[in-house]
This record gives sequence, C-alpha cells and structure tokens, in this order.
Amino acid sequence: MNSRNLENSSKANPTTREDHAVREEDGNLVDFTAIPWKSSEVGVRVKQVVRGNHQIRLIEFSEDFVEADWCRKGHIAYVVHGTIEIDFGTRVVTVNAGDGVFIPPGESLKHKARVPNGTATLFIVDKEE
Repeated sequence: MNSRNLENSSKANPTTREDHAVREEDGNLVDFTAIPWKSSEVGVRVKQVVRGNHQIRLIEFSEDFVEADWCRKGHIAYVVHGTIEIDFGTRVVTVNAGDGVFIPPGESLKHKARVPNGTATLFIVDKEE
C-alpha cells in the first residue's frame, strides 16, 4: 500500500477510539493519527494500543520529564525524533533519532530516561506481563 492509500485510508476513518485505531482490513495497521495523546505525568505524553500480549506506544518525552524510580521492565524502542539519555546507574547511554535500543528486563539493567533538551519521540513495543 503506498503512502497516498494510507493517507486516504486514515481520512476515511477519523475516529479517535483506540479499538478503531488498529485496522485489521489494512493488515492490522496501527493508525496513530486516530489515537489522542494522553498524559498522566509532567513531561510525557503517550499514544497506546494493546493487541494480545503486546503494548505498542508512541511516547513523547520533554526535558521536564523526571523519572521518579528505576524502571526494571524490558523495552524495545526506536527513537523517531530527538535525543534521549538512558541512565543505567553505572553508565549513561545517549540514544539519537534513528537509533534502536533493546533493554532486557531485570534488576541488572534497571534504568531511568531523560531528555537533555527539547523533546524526544520514541516508538516502543513492550510485552505485557
């Protein structure tokens, strides 16, 4: 399907309901344009779809985001825009737009993320536990 078909298909389904954001007739296409941004804390907003045991998220972090505690969950992510720094306690890894990252779950790879300036948008796929 070319980009024009995707664009027309998106316009044909302007719903904002999450259950209609995944169009099975288009090969389970996730239409993030049909999902409203949600924010439950300062400096982060999320568009999310849960299918089976996977959570698919588009997340935008700003430099105002401060992670209160260490995350021990595993993540597979792709940085769509910006730069994010991931603090593993003993080292900080800088991840830029175009980079992917795989963080296995567990105490040994606990981590906190922060955006040094501006915003960073990540596409993240997590397995539901």
